[in-house]
Amino acid sequence: MNNPMKKAIYTLLMALVFPFAANSQTQEAGDIYKIWTYPVVYNFDEAVSWYFDLSGTTFAETEDVYIWIWSPSEPDAGNWNNSSDFAKLTHVEGMVWRFDLTPTLYFSKTPDEIKASPGFWLRLKDKTGTKQSGVSNVPITDFSSFPSSGNPFQVYPAKFYLDQPMSILFNSNLVECFADADSVHMHAGLNNWDVKQEYQAWIPEVVQKVQLVDMGNGIYRKDLIPEEYFNTPEGYVMNTFNFLFVKNNWACTTPDYILYAPDVPIPPDPVLSFFPLKVSVNDILVITRQFNTVGQKLKYSITGGDKTITGDFAGNMDSQSAFIDLIGSFGAMNITTLSVTITDQKETVIFEGDIPLVQLD
Repeated sequence: MNNPMKKAIYTLLMALVFPFAANSQTQEAGDIYKIWTYPVVYNFDEAVSWYFDLSGTTFAETEDVYIWIWSPSEPDAGNWNNSSDFAKLTHVEGMVWRFDLTPTLYFSKTPDEIKASPGFWLRLKDKTGTKQSGVSNVPITDFSSFPSSGNPFQVYPAKFYLDQPMSILFNSNLVECFADADSVHMHAGLNNWDVKQEYQAWIPEVVQKVQLVDMGNGIYRKDLIPEEYFNTPEGYVMNTFNFLFVKNNWACTTPDYILYAPDVPIPPDPVLSFFPLKVSVNDILVITRQFNTVGQKLKYSITGGDKTITGDFAGNMDSQSAFIDLIGSFGAMNITTLSVTITDQKETVIFEGDIPLVQLD
C-alpha cells in the first residue's frame, strides 16, 4: 500500500472513530466554513496563526471554542471531556476564532516529522465535548519547489485579494548584489504606485514594517494583508501590486516587479521597432515602442562617432515614438554605425545596441 493511501486511511479512521468514542452524547455543530493561516507560507518551527470561520455552525460568538487535533500528534489526549486551556482558541470577531502556535513545539515533532505526517487534522469543540464541528484540516502551502524554480519571487496564494493574507517569497540567491545581506526590505505600491508603502530607512517603525523574514538559505518572505499594509481607503480596487526588494540601507535593489490581481488582464509584452529596417545617414529614423507601463516615459541617446544626440519619445501608454533626423545630426560624418540607448524616467535600460548604417554611393 502506498504512503498517501496509508495516510488517508489513518486520517479517516481517527476522524470517524476516536471523537465519537470519547462521548456518545456529542452533538454535531456543523462543518467549519473556512480555514486560513497567517502567514500563508511558514516553516513548521515558526509561529503561525490559524483562523477558523464558524459561520453556519451552531457555535455562538460568546462561546469558548477549543481545538481537538490528533495529527501530527494529539497534544490534549485524554481530555475530550475537559479541554486544556492551551487548546482554547481566541475569539477575533463575529464568527471568526484564532489559534496561535509554533507547530514543532505544540506537537513535539520535528519539521520533517510534521512534513511526513498526514497533515493537521482536527475538530473544534466546546470545553466539555458536548458539541463538535465536522472533521477538517488546516491547509499547508507547499513552497518546497520555489528555491529551485529559477524565479526571483513567488506570491502565495496565486490568487491574492486586497482584504486577505498573502506571502511573497524572494530568492536573493538569484540577485548577485544581495549576497551577505544583513536585512532585506520591500518598497511597494498598488496600482502603479498610486498608494505606496515606501522603505524609509531613517524611520525605525517603517524599517520594521517593510522588513522581510529570513527563512534561511537566501530565501526571504514578506507577509501582509494589502488593505492594512497600504492603508487603502474604503472601496479601493487593487489592480496591480508593484514592488522591489532592497538590501540593507538601499545598498542595492532588485528590478521593479509587478503582480496583477485576479481577473485583471495581463497586458502584452512591450514591442520595440525601428523604421526603416535599413538606415542611412540620409534617413529619418523612427523608433516606436508599444504597450508601455502606466506613467512610463521614454528617452533616447544616439551616438555616432564622437557626437551624441538625445531626445524624448512622444505618445502614451499604448505607443510612444521618436522621430530622429539623422542627416541633420550625422550627415556630414563618415560613420558606419549608430549606438542607440533607450531608457525610461527611472533610468531603466529598455534597449542598448548598435544599428549598422547603409553606405551611400
